[in-house]
Amino acid sequence: MLDEVKLRTRAKFDLTNSCLRMVIEHLLNPKSKLGIYNNQMKYFGLPEVELQHLYRSLDILSDHKDDLEKELFLRNMNLFNMKIDVVFYDVTTFYFESVKADSLKDFGFSKDNKFNEVQVVLGLLINLDGMPIGYELFPGNTFDGKTLENALEKLKKAVHVKQGDNSCRQGYKQQGEPKKNKSHGV
Repeated sequence: MLDEVKLRTRAKFDLTNSCLRMVIEHLLNPKSKLGIYNNQMKYFGLPEVELQHLYRSLDILSDHKDDLEKELFLRNMNLFNMKIDVVFYDVTTFYFESVKADSLKDFGFSKDNKFNEVQVVLGLLINLDGMPIGYELFPGNTFDGKTLENALEKLKKAVHVKQGDNSCRQGYKQQGEPKKNKSHGV
């Protein structure tokens, strides 16, 4: 799958090896990209990668997020006989040790009580078995209740959901979201 993505770019490095190294480190001993680069000799048999290739891999993955997400979903659906009968959605925030805002990082309501630092809002969709279906990132100043409609619309388009219903926790009910989202057919 990553080889197909690489063909759509001008990348000259091995995207698969860069991503594999990041996944292994993330699972075994999470650290920064610089930490991953400096820790390369710990694992026998993996090709060495350049630091800039780790960062460039993230750019490529981000640029092709929707296609990768859809392909992973379809593969998982076939492999695990996965159904989308019920979708759970949750929203959380990730803060940065920074006060520099940009188009994504911004000040907003912090669930970590980090009101003096910028953050992003993450909405995660999972199925009844807890398998991830997709995620969306929103600017840090986005209200939780404003994220559900967007996430459901993208899910509907990506996996061709035809009909359905959604139920929301109390916080969303207060904002009138379920009534609005019935039109999305999810």
